[in-house]
Amino acid sequence: YGLECSLDELAAALGIDPWELRWLNAADRVACTGQPFDDPFGFRAVLEAIRPEWQQACETACRQTASYGEERWGAGLAANWYQFGKAGELRVSAQAELAMARGRELDGSS
Repeated sequence: YGLECSLDELAAALGIDPWELRWLNAADRVACTGQPFDDPFGFRAVLEAIRPEWQQACETACRQTASYGEERWGAGLAANWYQFGKAGELRVSAQAELAMARGRELDGSS
């Protein structure tokens, strides 16, 4: 939950849609390290599949907020691929592209 909220806040700070941030940085066949995946897992296909529902949820939330005055409505997005156990550094470009430099394994293996 915390990571997803952070991604949404980052998207807001960059002035782009949270779905778009995830799309721009979705791994497909090659990891951020340049290492190819043995078995592509289809994250971009998942994002494509949820996009219409995401757009509709956002439109509904905007209409509901406009209709109810001070009451706020929202839409949430949780779509990411996680590879735990890594330490690294995250850089964000002006074009909303994320670059992650990985360090050592957190569990001590390489």
